[in-house]
Amino acid sequence: MKPWTLIMVLSFCSSVVLATPPSRPELEVQTGHQDQVFSVAVSPDGSKAASSSADGSVKIWDVASGLQLYSWNLSSFSTRWKGGGVTEVVFSQDGRRVAAASSSFSLKAGAPSGGVAVLDLPSQQVVLEHHPEFAPNHVKLSPNGEQLYFTSHGKADSKWGPSADHPSSITVLDVASGKELRKWHAHDWYALFLKISPDGKKLVTGSGNKEVVIWDAEHGSALAKLAPGDVVRDAAFSSDGQQIALGVGDEYQAKKYEIQLVDANGKAIATLGAGTIRGQIMGLDVSADGKRLAIVVRDRGLMVFDLIARTLLFDVAQKGDMMRAVAFSRDGQYLFIGTGSGSITESGKNMLSIHRSGDGQLVKQMNNLTKNALDVAVSDTDQM
Repeated sequence: MKPWTLIMVLSFCSSVVLATPPSRPELEVQTGHQDQVFSVAVSPDGSKAASSSADGSVKIWDVASGLQLYSWNLSSFSTRWKGGGVTEVVFSQDGRRVAAASSSFSLKAGAPSGGVAVLDLPSQQVVLEHHPEFAPNHVKLSPNGEQLYFTSHGKADSKWGPSADHPSSITVLDVASGKELRKWHAHDWYALFLKISPDGKKLVTGSGNKEVVIWDAEHGSALAKLAPGDVVRDAAFSSDGQQIALGVGDEYQAKKYEIQLVDANGKAIATLGAGTIRGQIMGLDVSADGKRLAIVVRDRGLMVFDLIARTLLFDVAQKGDMMRAVAFSRDGQYLFIGTGSGSITESGKNMLSIHRSGDGQLVKQMNNLTKNALDVAVSDTDQM
């Protein structure tokens, strides 16, 4: 296996990259990602964040200082990675590994499609590299870290995306051997998200055809197919795995925006925010104690709901940059929010920020992420 690029941090905005090719090391000045950031994940102890970008790289950051610690560019390992962005990155539950999905954005059979990889942080080694026939876009690790799940999608009928004749699928790999354990049809359209329950027994996916499916993770069978009435762009399991929150409403066709709460079998429990939420729900998360739900709304801002009383606790209006993703810290005291202006030329306006969960007030921000922070994930324990 080939090693990661190791970063020696010199300042907040620049660092020296010590590359390790077969010849001699090379020095290169790094200032962050060179294209939009697709995904941000936070390590279990809360000390590190991982970001992935359309520039094809995964970077590890120190949360306290905002400094870059490591950088890894997938294109340096194989020509099959070239031309693609890393669409999602997640930490394992023990925080020792990160998994990434990279898509070349080419949906034609035989074209380089990117792939999925598992990266070991202590050894800085790639422990798994897999290139499916079609481009992967979402990835998750099982709770024990032994299996990797990813969604991928087939050929496109136009530049706008896949047709219903080329559906998305879910594939499961054994991390140690790289062997494909199982694969099954997921949707007749592009998969918009992939979530795994805390016990690893269930998956939930959503698609652009307004369908949400709850899956048996071991056998790949559909446990429930839901029809929420509109496109669901994000979802979250409660920490006990007994409830799923669905963010319903697409900006291009929605007549209403709301949160639908269902149980682990897909049975409706409650609806929140109907008439209050006034835009597309970009991201959402449930606190570890199951008492609160946080959402970020396109062009609107942050909203936090009480899941027991099923009322709105507070909302914070967006100031300038779009809030795109949100996650609670494990102790519930903080919210990690990914924002982005959507402009490559306005790199300083794209960041990961940390807020108090009680009122949404800003605690600190990391402003050296280069375009859009589109996804945030926080794992088991977080310390500020």
